[in-house]
Amino acid sequence: MKTGFGRHYMADLYLCQNLHWENPDDLETEMNHLISAANLGKVEWRFETLNDKPVRISGEIQDASYLLIQVFPEQKFLAVDLFSWLPQFDLQAFGEGLLNIFAPQVVAAETKIRAEHLFK
Repeated sequence: MKTGFGRHYMADLYLCQNLHWENPDDLETEMNHLISAANLGKVEWRFETLNDKPVRISGEIQDASYLLIQVFPEQKFLAVDLFSWLPQFDLQAFGEGLLNIFAPQVVAAETKIRAEHLFK
């Protein structure tokens, strides 16, 4: 596996209009379409609940990328963290795909380079 700089995409998705977290099967299908479109292989998703409500969705992509989505259903809010060492993984395109899936009304997002000192 060829690695590059670590890149970290973080986004806060406010007032999501598509509540896919209410049906984990639908959400898994949507997420798998997004992963497939990015040509990243298969992901094993984990859905964690508290009082029968989803609170955390996570997945590992090719042993070098990690996605964590924390769900706050009452506020229709998602906190997204996506980290990747894969240079071919287009984090911006993936982030835009998440926006299409959840349709938030307000988004605060940024991408940071991580561990760049390791590659100088």
